[in-house]
Amino acid sequence: LALLDPFLFTGGDNVAYYALARALATGRGYVDLISPGAPFETVYPPGYPLLLVPFYWLGGGSLFVLKLSSLVAGAAALWATWRFAREERGAPDWAPAAAVWLVGLAPVFRTYSSYVLSDMAFTAVAIAALVFLQRAEAPAADTDRRGAGRAWAAGVLLAVVAFAVRTAGIALLGTALLAAVIRRRWSRAGVV
Repeated sequence: LALLDPFLFTGGDNVAYYALARALATGRGYVDLISPGAPFETVYPPGYPLLLVPFYWLGGGSLFVLKLSSLVAGAAALWATWRFAREERGAPDWAPAAAVWLVGLAPVFRTYSSYVLSDMAFTAVAIAALVFLQRAEAPAADTDRRGAGRAWAAGVLLAVVAFAVRTAGIALLGTALLAAVIRRRWSRAGVV
């Protein structure tokens, strides 16, 4: 919060995301309010603008409140980083804290936690997907196979959400598919 930049990012994408969130929040659909005639949006995937809608409603359309969505997503990314490092077998006890500090203090992480851009939301969802996919591959015992299946399903669902937030999320789906093929889990590969 101390490093939250209250000013508008000058890159322009934040205005496009704001307009898309406004269109969705006001019931106009997934349209580009900036272009004449408000055509259907074809550039940005709909995941991030959908995540912005509750913040739009809470803040009455305030751009500053939309900035808080990135701060919340950054906090979620740090939580997911903690979980990911904690799940790693053989890692020292201090590894999760070190991972959170390294990610959280990175200048690019702190900067993007203040922008109305999809980067923080994508980071949070992508790392959370990896947490569940990692958990699915290393069940604690054979009796925990059902839990591993649920973790895998949650990981794939989060990978789909990551793809809806940023098209780069396709790499997570590819990773889940490749892991299933390598381990000869054909039903999982078919689902992906």
